[in-house]
Amino acid sequence: MQRLSTESRRTEAKLNKHAFNVDFLRRKVEVLQRDMEGKEQVEVQVAAVRAIMDRLDDRLTGALARLGLVENTTKTLEKRSAPHYENIPSSYFMNAADRPPTLTVYPESRQGTCKPEWEQVGHGCYWFGGEELTFPEAVASCVRHGGHLLTLTSPGTQLKLLLEHLQANTVYWTSGTDAFNRGNWVFMMTAQPVMPLHWVTSENSTSSSHHNHRCAGLSRQGLTKRGCTHRLPYICHIL
Repeated sequence: MQRLSTESRRTEAKLNKHAFNVDFLRRKVEVLQRDMEGKEQVEVQVAAVRAIMDRLDDRLTGALARLGLVENTTKTLEKRSAPHYENIPSSYFMNAADRPPTLTVYPESRQGTCKPEWEQVGHGCYWFGGEELTFPEAVASCVRHGGHLLTLTSPGTQLKLLLEHLQANTVYWTSGTDAFNRGNWVFMMTAQPVMPLHWVTSENSTSSSHHNHRCAGLSRQGLTKRGCTHRLPYICHIL
């Protein structure tokens, strides 16, 4: 009887130990399940944020396109409202000829120098904005500094000097965009076309990759497409 009692106690101890282990494993499984559910929720939230960013990119490109239409309409109205000299009586010019000439004083030329805080690279003056801004913010910042968001020159010495001046592994905003006409890349501030040689070798204006990337950034290797709401440093220059 004593032996049976001892065996019974040992068996009971083993059962209690197994029960503890089972309970521990059950709690561990519950924790893992909660972690998995949390990860799934995070993935859903990330997907929702990406969808929102894509919609914002589309709205931004639409706004840029409308801005271009407004600018074109304004230029057309300015041309129409310009005075037509053929409608001015000839007596006006005769009276003007009788008046003494007016001396016009032009400011002294400052070729070879740039405004304070602007850097001279080759024969151009540039502002290298270190803060990271979206494309529209970079456009506005350049205007505040008295210049325009960068338009690239034709491939040559000036462009080579500018690329060498850039920091390695850094992408800067330029005014390149196809927001006005998808696939037709131009520099917004001058309406000059983006040349094929401006692009990074592995990327060109006809590439279908990065569907929502409608603005162009510049690295030492050349232009690369970026979403207009991305935040990048930027380059201004004086036309």
